Amino acid sequence: MPTEIEHTYAVPLEIARSHLQILLENAVDLTGKSVLDFGCGTGSHSRVMAESGARQVTGVDILDTNIRLARQTHEDLSNLHFATLDEAWSSLSSLTQPVDFILLRCVVPYFPDPVTHLTRLLRYLKPGGQIYLTLLDDSIKSRMINAIKSALAHTPSRLRPVVRDFLTLLFYLSPIADRDARDRFDILRAKMNTMFFPVHHLIPVDQGLDLMNQLGLKVVRKLHHVTHPMKSDYGLLCQKDV
Repeated sequence: MPTEIEHTYAVPLEIARSHLQILLENAVDLTGKSVLDFGCGTGSHSRVMAESGARQVTGVDILDTNIRLARQTHEDLSNLHFATLDEAWSSLSSLTQPVDFILLRCVVPYFPDPVTHLTRLLRYLKPGGQIYLTLLDDSIKSRMINAIKSALAHTPSRLRPVVRDFLTLLFYLSPIADRDARDRFDILRAKMNTMFFPVHHLIPVDQGLDLMNQLGLKVVRKLHHVTHPMKSDYGLLCQKDV
């Protein structure tokens, strides 16, 4: 895992809204609820939930650079706060009331051991509370992105920018990339600097359901995310036993 990150990729707010639109309009009412956004990045999805009526939203991310930018960008909302991973574990351990809802968007595939990490997080979800997580399906897109990340992780740091740009350009000019995606090369190039963390698990739907079973979670809804033709993520809305 790298110690230096050159750029931080901020998800545009309108894209974050589109990511959560189906969930918030059809499956979850966050009004008056406490929310933990674990793996919040620079806070766009956290903001969407804070603006959707949540009483309190806490965004947590492993990258301090993400948290610094999130605090600067979203300081105008009094019901939205951000914490580094170390700060978060300390704060969560002292909670007197567990949270009502946990969001794990594009996080679980990066856990070396999903069961261990999710079990720890579920301690801070109240009985009857809900958790929504997205998983990477075993698709061509997922495999290619994983290969790019793996190549970057094993590239000497002085050569990494050149290799990153070359692999990213190949991916976005390939036949499986949609035309709109080809125009986002500069954005992706910045994003790739924050993606040296290897994808440990490409999880098909049936394995995702088995994982929820293993954790003792009831799957309430299964949602697909089709934000562009290559998108293959799917989400599971689950409920913790009362």
